[in-house]
Amino acid sequence: LEYNDPVVVAVLVLSFIMIGVSILFGIFIYIKRETPVIKASSPLFCILILIGIILSYLSFLPYVGTQTKFKCVIQTILSPLAFSIIFG
Repeated sequence: LEYNDPVVVAVLVLSFIMIGVSILFGIFIYIKRETPVIKASSPLFCILILIGIILSYLSFLPYVGTQTKFKCVIQTILSPLAFSIIFG
């Protein structure tokens, strides 16, 4: 996969938009952390889930461009780590 492929560009744009939305949700949770609904859902765990979601959106990046040893290592670590943070 190369950076100039239209499908790759579309997925990257969508990933970065969703990362921005996740960051906005994180800010919202941090600001409203004292409200009863957010307090009941544990703001710390909500932020951890958002971090896992951001990592899952970033897990597409190592597959794009020329492969290096670092990218190969990140490919094998990033997706399972994100899954474990979200659901574990």
